[in-house]
Amino acid sequence: MTTEAIQFRREFWTQYAQLYPDDGVSEGWGRAYTWISVGSTGLNVSLAVYHWGAGLWLRGGRGESLTDSAQRLRIYKEGFWQALDETFDGQFPAGTVTEWVNLDGGFDARRKFDVSDPESWPDMAAWLHYMLQIYLWVIEKATAPVA
Repeated sequence: MTTEAIQFRREFWTQYAQLYPDDGVSEGWGRAYTWISVGSTGLNVSLAVYHWGAGLWLRGGRGESLTDSAQRLRIYKEGFWQALDETFDGQFPAGTVTEWVNLDGGFDARRKFDVSDPESWPDMAAWLHYMLQIYLWVIEKATAPVA
């Protein structure tokens, strides 16, 4: 990992934390990803920035293997597909820039950004924040008590 990559991440996560202080991202964080704990569910949403853009990953608990978390995550993954189908009537609109990836151990969303241009960082942060809210909503909906 280069010093430039660490510096980019520190600057990006600082900007993110300032724009969305309630999301739980630490200013000055130098890693590619940060985990957001989802209450008492034992789940985490990982926000990530890379040289090609940004992504989110739904995961189990810290240190939990993908195999162990896959069963617990199944209900949430089904909720994501249902919410996406309801929102887009089974078809993503033309020009959709979010790539959805359904993995055994999680559910991922990815989007390309020009990370070399600091002027694109607010858009990247806004996308991560918006997607985090979708993830949290789906998790809350899946764990809500049945009336």
